[in-house]
Amino acid sequence: FDAGPVPPTANMPMPGMVMPSGVELRRTGVAGRYEAAAEFGMAGAWQMALEWDGLAGRGPVSCEGAVQ
Repeated sequence: FDAGPVPPTANMPMPGMVMPSGVELRRTGVAGRYEAAAEFGMAGAWQMALEWDGLAGRGPVSCEGAVQ
């Protein structure tokens, strides 16, 4: 199913600030499948999140990913 627009975010919490990363998400030729590309400014633990609002309903998901 098509989840509709799925805006991504990626941030690295640091003392006194939050460092954002540019994340690009593209739909593929398969409904509900997306490709992501990102550039991270430094290695470490990044907080990543997606939200959707489409035919399947609305919701968020988040996770932490290690960037090396």
